[in-house]
Amino acid sequence: MHLVEMNNVNRQYGSGRTLFEALHPTDFVLDRGEFIGLTGPSGSGKTTFLTILGLLQSPTQGQILVNGQDVTKMSDSEKTDLRFNKFGFVLQASNLIPFLTVNEQFKLVNKFSHSRRKKINPKELLDILDLKDVADKYPNNLSGGERQRAAIARALYNNPDIILADEPTASLDSKRAEQVVELLAQIAHNSQKAVIMITHDTRLLSATDHVYEMRDGYLRQQD
Repeated sequence: MHLVEMNNVNRQYGSGRTLFEALHPTDFVLDRGEFIGLTGPSGSGKTTFLTILGLLQSPTQGQILVNGQDVTKMSDSEKTDLRFNKFGFVLQASNLIPFLTVNEQFKLVNKFSHSRRKKINPKELLDILDLKDVADKYPNNLSGGERQRAAIARALYNNPDIILADEPTASLDSKRAEQVVELLAQIAHNSQKAVIMITHDTRLLSATDHVYEMRDGYLRQQD
């Protein structure tokens, strides 16, 4: 059984002459232990694909299975629960809560998590991401790179099965970007998680197991 399976999934906006197909009918499978790189020009449909896979928006048609469950038949509350406990998101904007310190971001996850899965030690995460000295600081007191790394730590803390990263290294320097990608690869391979990373930096794709390209709403595997 695949961890995630998408069957004939597409996404349309508008109707009639204004109809726009952001994602053409797509089949895709994702398994544990895989680190997938996703590339393509801006506006090609990468984020649409990622948000549909992560249950942040619904497809116009098609079927999405997570651990064999058809999520397209779930209620909104069931999707929310599944998304919070099975998925970890790292977006271009850090989306940290501005009035919570880095440590308090983890406590917020505890408040809403219903998963009995053991969480990753936050101190270990902060140490790996070189954030131990900013644990008690608020987002506004962090650099852009620190905020992004804090968001990565928060996404990993809940020990999700699936990690979806949209340009997670965009605000990082080359060395730090490579470290973050190596960390994502280790998490996928050593912890049997599934990771999908959108990136425009083709140098980082060498760390992934498979590379897909999105162009004009069509998904193609490159290797």
